[in-house]
Amino acid sequence: MVTYQTQREDPLLDQAPALSGCAPFMRIVHDCRTGPRFVLKTRRIRDHAFLYVRRGVGELTSGRDRQLLGPGSLIMVPPGPDHAFDLSDAEGVQMFNCHFDPVWQADSALVEHQFDPQRPDRRSPMPGGLFASRVIVHQVGIPAAYEARFLAMARRFPAIDAMGALELRAAAIEHIAWTLRDLSGRTVIEDDDTALQRARRRLDEAPGPIGLAELEKVAGMGRTRLCAAFRRRFGLSPIDYQRHSRIERAKADLVSADLPVKAVAARGGFASIHHFTKVFTRLVGEPPAAYQRRINRR
Repeated sequence: MVTYQTQREDPLLDQAPALSGCAPFMRIVHDCRTGPRFVLKTRRIRDHAFLYVRRGVGELTSGRDRQLLGPGSLIMVPPGPDHAFDLSDAEGVQMFNCHFDPVWQADSALVEHQFDPQRPDRRSPMPGGLFASRVIVHQVGIPAAYEARFLAMARRFPAIDAMGALELRAAAIEHIAWTLRDLSGRTVIEDDDTALQRARRRLDEAPGPIGLAELEKVAGMGRTRLCAAFRRRFGLSPIDYQRHSRIERAKADLVSADLPVKAVAARGGFASIHHFTKVFTRLVGEPPAAYQRRINRR
């Protein structure tokens, strides 16, 4: 006997009809780096925006609301509401920003970035906001996971052919879905959470790389189920999470323990200093020696 089950209604879909036909048009995907202070004057936008603070502290104002910002803060901006912010960091402010329409509109390609901040009109109305009618500041649960999703889009933007456009759209949908799931807190079924936390602790505590076979034993789950649930819960595959965790420990060793780069690479279980430098630079944005010098100058 064959039975069929329909998809359960999701409150996010009730709040955001746009998700039911999500085919995002990505207008801007930008790693924004400025000087020690970045001030965004009051404006409104005609599309949606995710503005993620990677480095900097400050305050957002939207109407009468004031909210603190810091590393890991995600500003989720729908069309319409006024918003402004002021960020500062001695080493320079860094933000990961993207502007998009969740559903392609007839005038999507015509909406300019440099627009009159007091006139957020456009020819075709948006079919509904993604998350709310107001600006939201959300502290991302696992910054590394959000940053990985953003960088996956950044590598594909702008698309130069049909295949590239398809890959960008897929990366954008994954980015939006992960962000909304993190916002809602519904990342994994409760029965799996204890097992996944065991696996995560093992990855955090391991002196070097460990394989999926060991994680299966720690979590008491099959490989396919473990990888899928781990990605839903933490936003990264176990291997990617372990890579980020090892680099976070390496950053602490470079600064707190003040170890030389070669010793940090060996302590983190990297095969060579070259491999360590390559992974560190890709995830942090600068080589380990430069990172150590910059932080120690503070």
